[in-house]
Amino acid sequence: MDMHLLVPAAMAVAAVGLFFVAWQRFSKPVRLMNGKTRVSPQA
Repeated sequence: MDMHLLVPAAMAVAAVGLFFVAWQRFSKPVRLMNGKTRVSPQA
């Protein structure tokens, strides 16, 4: 693989992973703030 493409891809994967962790950690505040958006009711 070309490093020029590998570096941005790794950064994107890391960003998605951090976003997923943050979403799980702050799922309740996000659900309250974004009441208009559709979210699966878990609790």
